[in-house]
Amino acid sequence: MMFQEPCTANGACGLSESVARRPQGLLAPLCQTLMFLLLFAGFGVSSLLVASLIQVFE
Repeated sequence: MMFQEPCTANGACGLSESVARRPQGLLAPLCQTLMFLLLFAGFGVSSLLVASLIQVFE
């Protein structure tokens, strides 16, 4: 409840709630979205590699 006002000031309340314990201004939601993008990119690359391996072994 103490981090309600910086949370609404960032505009991304649901996203920055878990990072609100370490207040970094606008850098915290930005770093979190960058981590999500890296995770999704890793999953996409691994799934593409698995699909190409399946096509090679067929």
